[in-house]
Amino acid sequence: MKRARSAVVAGWVPTLLSGLLLGFSAAAGAQGGGSPAVDATVQSNHAAGAAQQQINQLDDQTRALLERYRAALWQTQQLNVYVQQIGPLLATQDADRAALQQQLQQFGSSSHDLTPLLLRMLDSLDKFVALDLPFLQQERRERVAALKRLMTDAGTPQAEKYRRMLEAYKIEADYGRSLGAERMQLQLEGGTKVVDVLHLGRVALYYLSLDGREAGCWDPGAKQWRTIQGRFRRPIREGLKIAHETAAPEVLELPVPAAASGQPQAALAPAWRLALRGVGASLLDALLPAAQAAPAPGVDELLKQIRDSAQQNARIDQEREQRFLRNRNDQQVQLAQAEGEEHAAQAKSDAIRGRYEANQKAMADLKNQLQTQSGELGQSYAAVREAATQFRNEIAESYVSAQFPERLKLLDTLADPNTLPSPKQLEDFWFTLQQEMTENGKVARFQAEVIGKDGQPAQMQVTRVGPFIAFAGGRYLVVQPGARLQVAERQNFDTGLAGSFESATSGWAPVPIDPTFGTLLKLAAERPSLFERINQGGIVGYIIILVGCIGAALALFQLAYLFAVGGKISRQLQNINAPSTDNPLGRVLSCLKDDTATHDPEVLETRISEAVLRETPKLERFQPFLRMVVAAGPLLGLLGTVTGMIITFQVITEIGAGDPKVMAGGISQAMISTVLGLIIAIPILFINSVLAARSRILVQILDEQSAGMLAARLEQQHVR
Repeated sequence: MKRARSAVVAGWVPTLLSGLLLGFSAAAGAQGGGSPAVDATVQSNHAAGAAQQQINQLDDQTRALLERYRAALWQTQQLNVYVQQIGPLLATQDADRAALQQQLQQFGSSSHDLTPLLLRMLDSLDKFVALDLPFLQQERRERVAALKRLMTDAGTPQAEKYRRMLEAYKIEADYGRSLGAERMQLQLEGGTKVVDVLHLGRVALYYLSLDGREAGCWDPGAKQWRTIQGRFRRPIREGLKIAHETAAPEVLELPVPAAASGQPQAALAPAWRLALRGVGASLLDALLPAAQAAPAPGVDELLKQIRDSAQQNARIDQEREQRFLRNRNDQQVQLAQAEGEEHAAQAKSDAIRGRYEANQKAMADLKNQLQTQSGELGQSYAAVREAATQFRNEIAESYVSAQFPERLKLLDTLADPNTLPSPKQLEDFWFTLQQEMTENGKVARFQAEVIGKDGQPAQMQVTRVGPFIAFAGGRYLVVQPGARLQVAERQNFDTGLAGSFESATSGWAPVPIDPTFGTLLKLAAERPSLFERINQGGIVGYIIILVGCIGAALALFQLAYLFAVGGKISRQLQNINAPSTDNPLGRVLSCLKDDTATHDPEVLETRISEAVLRETPKLERFQPFLRMVVAAGPLLGLLGTVTGMIITFQVITEIGAGDPKVMAGGISQAMISTVLGLIIAIPILFINSVLAARSRILVQILDEQSAGMLAARLEQQHVR
């Protein structure tokens, strides 16, 4: 606005001056002839033009200074933002450089410590195979012998030796988490026999004779085989089928050694390290509520903050420009100050950029140096990372990991591609593999935090049967992510066996075994219950159930009636000369009791037939309705099937057939309706057949006795 006002003033000032000069020249010309006045006017016009040109030049200079001032301010802001952004990057670079330098220092000691570690691992594996359960002995001994030959081979790289050693430990660990089967020749009480042996991980060994008549198990205390009860032959046979992958996994009820009370737990980390971890967990728990108490701003609030920040920056820039325009005398000074700030920011930015680029180059050199020096040891570390990653994925939800959850942190550290394992961590990894192999063969008791069905955690004593199953308080447990134990949502297994096994402290006791390591327990929670199955049938399913219940109630009522009537008729047959009115036969026999007149045979036959027909409907009632129920059940099931398929095709039309789960609702309705229709039709069909047969027998008795009574009456009339 001020700039526009100055322009207007600069325009009308020369005009006013020229008008005054013209007036003065006209007056002077009228008095003195006109020539000097004209000259004065011309000179004044030239002076006004020169003044206007100078004003325009000053305005252009002001505009140029303002643009330079704006550019200097903007560039200064950008440089300050760049400096603020690159500062954390420099700190990260410094930390990475320190880590790379530390890794370079570790190579010198790690390369010398790896060979002794391999020899100790081999010796430990050899002793473990000798002390372990006697399964796959030839294969395992040959593997250890091959490793011994490999250790003495100078031409094999050290990385390959370490990889083969980890592979052997991995295979041994897998034995403890699987069902295996082999045919062996055993020395038993009856002599030498060839039997099929089932190894339940490392928990127990069982054998079954080839004819299936004898079963036994390996007694680790006595180091010999002993026979077991015959009722366990079937689960051993099923376990052999599962091991040979000829049958689907199912729960096996097998005897295993009872857990000893007060069993100590092995510790993976020193006590001070565990204490620090406990303190860290406490600090984290203390900080979490504070962090959760401050709600995160919503997207609308964030957008408002960004808009307010932009408006505030615009106001600050506008105020600085206004100060620059008002203080015309200090414009050069302010411009010089702004440009000085820009040069300072540029120098700081150049220095930080130079430091950043130097760090990048130094880190690249360190990485190249690290890669060059690592050589064979780097391949060994790659094998460690691969083995740790694979092992971590396999035991993440293991019952053993629930007992020793701290080992997952070690495996996460070893699997990190940005770090190099220390000799202590390699020792711990070896211990973890050995621990997995050992614990897979134990039936252990330990204290752990168990999450109940209500979601509340509680400390409970847990009994673990190798890696297969665990229970606490007579309830079966499943392992959730993070190696946390939780009570299974549905206790489909025999909880009585779990309770009795927990109370046992010695000997052998049967217990359900899950060969899928808890997967069957988890899947049981996803399977629908009986009510949920029925609910999947929809309204058609409920109609089928209603019709079936009515038919079953009527059929059972009539069946009870026929049996009661049959009993009375049987008693009446024993006393045929004294008819009673509490049964159909007695009422038929009584129809001619008061008749003393002499009638034609046809009249007598008609009256007796009428009495029999009067009793027949009660004996045959509900049978037509039951035949209708038998016919309507499958038809209603077919109706539900068609309805379910219509729903399925509608879902396919809307969202496609890519996900089978979205079509499961319609398919379930179709199948459940068919099953419900058959369930009500088949039993009622059999019951109705029984009713029809029973009613025919009773009606036949009435016909026989009525015919006999008619013959006796006619004989009496003939005698008379």
